[in-house]
Order: sequence, then C-alpha cells, then structure tokens
Amino acid sequence: MPRTTCDNAGFCIVTVVMRADASAEIGTGHVMRCIALAQALKRRGTPSVFVTSTTEGRLLERLRSEASFVVSLNGETHRTDVAFTASVAQAHDAGWIVVDGYEFGPEYRMPLRATGHRVLYIDDIGHGPFECDVVLNQNLHGLDTSYSTAAHTRLLLGRNGPDGHQGALGYCFAKSAWGRGIATESAREILRFGFEELDLHRVWAGRDTANAGSIRVLEKLGMTREAHHR
Repeated sequence: MPRTTCDNAGFCIVTVVMRADASAEIGTGHVMRCIALAQALKRRGTPSVFVTSTTEGRLLERLRSEASFVVSLNGETHRTDVAFTASVAQAHDAGWIVVDGYEFGPEYRMPLRATGHRVLYIDDIGHGPFECDVVLNQNLHGLDTSYSTAAHTRLLLGRNGPDGHQGALGYCFAKSAWGRGIATESAREILRFGFEELDLHRVWAGRDTANAGSIRVLEKLGMTREAHHR
C-alpha cells in the first residue's frame, strides 16, 4: 500500500502516476488533460510522475515543468508497458495510476489494476468494458454516455455541483488549416451553442503559452486571461 500523509483538513497526499502519450498521429490532447490534472494536484501538494513514450522536445520540457518526475518508454508492448508502469508506481509509492488514451483498452487496464494499484481512466467516448476503479468523463455529454463497468468501478461523469453551468473549450487543427480563420470561426460557433443551447454561464479554455496563434484566437472571441500556471 502507498504511504499516505493527511493534512488537518483531511486531504491526503499521495503520489499520482500519469500514463499518457502524444505524437503527430494522435495529437497532444491526452497529455494536456493529464497536465491539467497534474497542475490541480500540485496546488494541493500532491506530486505526479508522468510515464510516456512522447519524444517531442517542447512537450517533454512542459511535462518536466509540471511533474515531479518524467519517465520515458521506448517500444514497449502492452504487457511490458503494464509491468513498467506498475514498477514506476511501486517505486514512487503511488496511490493512483491515471491512464488517458484510446490505445489503453481493457486488455491494458485490467492487468494494470491486477498489479494492486488503483486505476483511474479518463474517457470521452464510452467504449468499454471498464474494469478500473474510477472512470472520469468530465465533458458535458458525460452524463449521457453509456458505460459498461465492473461492480467496483465508480463513475465521475459530466459537470455536477456549483460549476455545472460551466463549459470547457478546446480544439486541435492540422497545420494545413492554420492561419485561415477556421479555428476562430469554429470556436465562435461552439461558444454560441454553449451559451444559447446549453444555457452555460461560463466557458473557459486552456492553452499553451508558447502558442501565440491560439492566444490570438481566444482574444478574438472576447475571452479574458484569468491565470497563468507555470
């Protein structure tokens, strides 16, 4: 079992291992979602360790700035990937392993959980079965997604609670579409749909501070900067 330290408010600090990849073929969305989670954990004093096969230099630099450790994979099969990721979690006394990526199906998640670690899977399409400890789908359509789960699996779906009328804006375009106004036009329509059709009160967006083009798109949409996480 992982070593756990709890503060006076009852919040327990354990290391969290993140398993996600990025490439030109699959994009960076899975890694960026885990970075957002790592940032939130860091604010609570919880360290994170990234296990990734990502080789892109700037993204690795970003990971190292957010995580306590970054461990690289190279050419692992699912079986050896599971064993390696579990060994990293064991070495860092991790309380949870967070997995994000369509390639990490049941044949990956089941043996990973069998190593004795708690597994949280970040999902947005509902393709199961899901036998991990927690499935997280934070999207607005999360509550409408059908999940086939094991008895021990807990579902965290949609946006409930006091921030239930908030939405998140994100986009990814091929380089051939850059500089043509497509991102601005698409994002503007998404905002219209969110406010007029979904009755949202607030929409937020995260972006890479090095991506000047994306910053200009958000500014054109009338969005204002609220925070800059380093």
